[in-house]
Amino acid sequence: MAKLKVEVEIKDAYTVEETATILLVGVATIWRWLASGKLASFKLAGRTLISDSEIRRVEQLQNNLIASHCQDKEVTIPRP
Repeated sequence: MAKLKVEVEIKDAYTVEETATILLVGVATIWRWLASGKLASFKLAGRTLISDSEIRRVEQLQNNLIASHCQDKEVTIPRP
């Protein structure tokens, strides 16, 4: 049986490493969040990927947490 190699471009999903960079946390933190269910992912061709919408959801949670500590200022974490 012949093997077929297919390349797929995923636009709105990121690897664990890319997600860690975007969220300004370590790779181990991303794996911990995945294991605990704080962050959702999916597998494609053996790779763990996190959707852009999921990353934005967690970014919003981070921003809300920071804002609750800085009540008089509007705080957002810029994406790299």
